[in-house]
Parts: sequence; C-alpha cells; structure tokens
Amino acid sequence: MLGLSIRGQPVTGPCVTGGWRARVAAFLGREVDEQGTRTSGVLISWLREHFGHCPQDADAETVGHYCRAWILHLFACVLFPDGTGDTASWMWIHCLTDWHQAGSYSWGSAVLSFLYRQLCEACRRSSGSPSVGGCVYLLQLWMWSRLPVGRPEIMPRRPWFPDEPPRRQPTWAYIWDQVKVSHTRLDRAYLDYINEIDALTAHSVNWQPYDGDDPLPFPLSFVCVQDDDIYRMVCPLICFYAVEYHLPQRVARQFGMRQIWPPQSDLDYVDRKKKRKVSDWPAFHQAYIVEWEQYEQNLDENNEPHTNSAYRHYQSWYQGATRHRLREAWTEDDYADIQSSDDEDTVYDQSTRGGRQVEAGPILDRM
Repeated sequence: MLGLSIRGQPVTGPCVTGGWRARVAAFLGREVDEQGTRTSGVLISWLREHFGHCPQDADAETVGHYCRAWILHLFACVLFPDGTGDTASWMWIHCLTDWHQAGSYSWGSAVLSFLYRQLCEACRRSSGSPSVGGCVYLLQLWMWSRLPVGRPEIMPRRPWFPDEPPRRQPTWAYIWDQVKVSHTRLDRAYLDYINEIDALTAHSVNWQPYDGDDPLPFPLSFVCVQDDDIYRMVCPLICFYAVEYHLPQRVARQFGMRQIWPPQSDLDYVDRKKKRKVSDWPAFHQAYIVEWEQYEQNLDENNEPHTNSAYRHYQSWYQGATRHRLREAWTEDDYADIQSSDDEDTVYDQSTRGGRQVEAGPILDRM
C-alpha cells in the first residue's frame, strides 16, 4: 500500500527526554520556540510556520534541514501520529539523523506495530472524546480494498509524474488517488457502517485484492512486491516502546491458505503498560529484537490452499467461540418460541420505532 520496506533493522533506539531541545535544534538547524511544559516533541504548527516553504536560493545545508522537517511532519501527520494530533515527536531523530542509515530500517513493520498499539489503546479509552493514532490512512486503504463498507466511488486519477524510474512509480494506494465519499455527516456514517459490517458475509469480502486477474491501469513500483516472500513471517513488530506480534496464521484466508482452527496459543504476552522510565529501548526489548532478526526463518508453514467448504466449518466454530456482531442480539429466544401477540412489542421493535435506523445485527443474531 505505502511502499515501505519490511526487511531491515527494527525501528528502535534510546529515548532520553533530557536535552531534547538541543537535539531538535541540531537536527533542524533552528532553536525550538518556547511551548510551555510540553516535552514530547515540537508543535506541528511550529514546523509548518518555520519550514512551510524552502527558499529558492537555499544552500544544500538549508535544504537538508527542510527535508528533515518534512520527514518529521510526515511522521507526525501520516505514518506515526499520536492521539494528540498536534505534536511531532523527537523520538524519531535517532533513526533519521544519518540519511543512509535511515534507509536501512524496517519502516513497514514499525508503522504496523505503532498502528496496532494505537488501535489497542483507543479501544480502551473511556473519555467523552476519545481519539485514535497510528497510520489510519493505511487502515482506510486496507478497508476500501477489501470491504464494501464505506468504500468511496473511484474518480479519474491525476496524472503521475512523467519519466520516473521504476522505484518511483505509484504504489497500490494510487487507485484511490481521487475518490468521492458517500457520507458527509460523520454521526450518520458511524451508524451506517456498524449496520453494514454486521450484515457482511464472507462472500462480500475481497480477501485477496492484490491477486485479481484484472491488471492495474498503471505501472506499480517494484518496492511494493520486493518483500512479498516474507509477508507470512511470524515475529514481533517493533517500534520503540511498542511491540506487537505479526500472526498471519490467524488470518490465513488473506493469503489464500486454509484457516486452521482452533488456533494455537500463539498470542505471546506483551506488556503494554507505559514504561515512562525506560530510556534504552534496544536493551529493554533485546529478546524481541533477537526474535525479529530471525523473521526470514520464522514463516507460517501452512501450505494448504483455501476452500469454501473448509472455511464454512471454520466460521461455524468461530461464531460459537466469540462475539461476531457489533450489536448484540435483542433476544436469546428461538424465533419459533416468540408469541405472535408480542411480535410488535419486542425490545428490538420498540427501539427501532424510536431509533434512527433499522439495525441488521440483532436480527441476524436472532435468526
């Protein structure tokens, strides 16, 4: 989707709050303005104000500083945004100071690890205005490619840059370059999305969008497929404080393989408590780093191809083992046991008459 590398060093390094202003100043060539007690990074608004437009007559050093500011802005707003949405972390400076070294990291696995952690934290927030961080752009593209829920209408794409080398051709995300969204009211979209997700069946999902018979209408950058031999690696994904496991065996159908069930107890415990006193993450996560370095040997060995009949058996087990609707059933009674005189006065009927939509999940669960 994004053309980020998977092979490479884990994205990690020291995180020492003391002296962060001096490190940012050395990295960007400009002192950071006073911003109160905030120590997690520089304000995105400050980056835009001071590095929004590079002077036409800038020397090489100045251009380098503007490039670094652009990368920090990209990290803060697209690849690694946190829940605040207004700060660019200084944490990444360790990995970006040396341009040649920066290209040797596994940025693809780091983006996925950070997104997993941010989604986990967002699901546990209980405030009145919870937020979610991580590369939600990647999550959106993943969903549009596979699920018809909320999928926009694809409009004609803007012309790609002419005469670019193979590496700088577009990624798969270019399909969605120009789209027309179906919703403008977020509150209504949320209700509709829940309803449509509950009504989805396995046959409505495009499980392998990259393996279709129709060729893409544009050349694809080779970086999108250069690591396809390790897509099914079983290993920890590391991004400084965040460690999340990549377990392709739990979503085997996305790789065209038979879903084996019940799953093995392969969800290794990962401590997700914030370790604010930890400054040397490479030492703290040494065991995970060693496991990451063996990713090419730790591939899912399931070679049984997917069949619809086998997947139906898996679905029968799955629906009995976990909750599979966003909205719970309105009754546990069998449909045939409900008295006809009560048909129009059930909890579901009453809530529907006074509600804002006809919900599919409770009916499907009942049936």
